[in-house]
Amino acid sequence: MVVKTALIFGALLLLISGTSGDHLSSRDFADAFDAALVRVQRSKYQDIVVANAPFRSVASFTCSPSPEFFPFPSESSATGILARVLRDRVIRVAAIGPSDFGIDGDYTVDPPVGFWPDYLEAILDEFQVAYGNDITLSRTFWPVDQTDDLLAAVADGDLDMTEPYFVVGGFFEGRTRQESLHMSCTSMGYDSTFFTSRDSGIQDVEQLYVAINSGDNKKVGFLGQGNYDSVAFILPTGVEPIFYTETDDVEADVASGELIAGLFSGLPAQTEPFNLFSSTVVSPRASFFRPECSSSSIAALPNTPLLILSFFLTWVLTTSHVW
Repeated sequence: MVVKTALIFGALLLLISGTSGDHLSSRDFADAFDAALVRVQRSKYQDIVVANAPFRSVASFTCSPSPEFFPFPSESSATGILARVLRDRVIRVAAIGPSDFGIDGDYTVDPPVGFWPDYLEAILDEFQVAYGNDITLSRTFWPVDQTDDLLAAVADGDLDMTEPYFVVGGFFEGRTRQESLHMSCTSMGYDSTFFTSRDSGIQDVEQLYVAINSGDNKKVGFLGQGNYDSVAFILPTGVEPIFYTETDDVEADVASGELIAGLFSGLPAQTEPFNLFSSTVVSPRASFFRPECSSSSIAALPNTPLLILSFFLTWVLTTSHVW
């Protein structure tokens, strides 16, 4: 009986070890990304902000930019997605667009320009210092109304990460993104800006709330669902969010009166035609990676023969009367 119990226990250990070896684990890659990120935040972040003036941001960092506490995982023992990146020498990035978001980032040109492209390029530089100068970035774009498909590609391990501008408070598969995905340290925060037509008389959040509640025009323009989600709680339930891919289109529709207001993470390219005021909400941003436990983990196991053997041994040992 003792022998039988020991063998059953050993078979179960085999089973557990077989299911824990997810070859698409994002843990090492997320650690490497955070190591690169905090080094940029420590020494290059403000330079990137100044270089893209009048870009505005809030240094809303969830990880102290102290590189000594964020070592890069060893290349020789790298696992999961980091091992794939180091093998293929490319970081596959999921992005919205390609769109022109003004000084935040213009992805309609090659290479992209603006704050976010510069930020991710600086992160890549730190990756290259740690792992080699031949590592490159490759972006795959989705339209703004297909963000769930984009996140699904990351969750399934088809791509390595999202851009670092994704809203932390957004949702995926019915849960917040930080619950349904693996999240990086925050890259920064936005004190996002509402803008209204100059002659509307709307100059703060309270006036906007009243105007939406009492007026016929309830349309507010946003660059994506995540931006709306970040401020939805300060707007009336009757607001009608309209989603855009280009900043120029939002500005034109606010100026014409088609929209009662627009929301940008930064500022409109033309400020003269508008009243500008803070949303009073800081919206943290981050990159997202494949979750450690996902529906595709079992299907992706590299130790499938071991898994089958473990099931077989457990069945034999629990049904046999020889022992």
